[in-house]
Amino acid sequence: MTEAELIELDQAKMRLVLSRCLVIDEDELEDTELYRALEWEGLHNFDYTFITCTTQDIDDLQVPLDSSGTSMKPLMKCEKMKLKVLLSLYHKKSRKVGRAVDMLEVTYEEFHNFRNNEYSGLDPIVPWNRPLPRSAMTNEDLMIENWDKMIKPSKTDYKEFKDDAFFVQNKEKFETTTQTDPLYKHNFEVRVINRNYI
Repeated sequence: MTEAELIELDQAKMRLVLSRCLVIDEDELEDTELYRALEWEGLHNFDYTFITCTTQDIDDLQVPLDSSGTSMKPLMKCEKMKLKVLLSLYHKKSRKVGRAVDMLEVTYEEFHNFRNNEYSGLDPIVPWNRPLPRSAMTNEDLMIENWDKMIKPSKTDYKEFKDDAFFVQNKEKFETTTQTDPLYKHNFEVRVINRNYI
């Protein structure tokens, strides 16, 4: 794929994620103030531009009132908050799995649950591949960090697994058995099934 095709796919991804998470019909999305503000600032690609935004970038979004951009008005606070929640959800999910996630798999219910139960506008949005500041850590993160500092594994806590030794012992038993009692000495009855009676 060429870079132009990748950018076009990324723009389509941005439209789909916005329409799915914010419950806006994809045909009407480009007419909304939210999308016009993103497009004016050049943030209409998801992976290329949107995920690199900071909270300040979203706070500074303005909607052009005409095509020339001579008159602008600030984007409504509720629309800015939705974008912050979406960006925060992306970074939280990515941090949890340790890699960039595909936001096309996020449903409206997941977005809505995160917005109502987990998101706090007071916490900074930290990119998933950077360490969290202590102020942004949850109790669970702090407990894991403290546990890592306190617990030091010891050599005596673990038994050495001697897989090679067990293999050699079992191999010797098998070879001894087959040498002393070969299978060809046994009389096996061979039963032929007559398929005419089945």
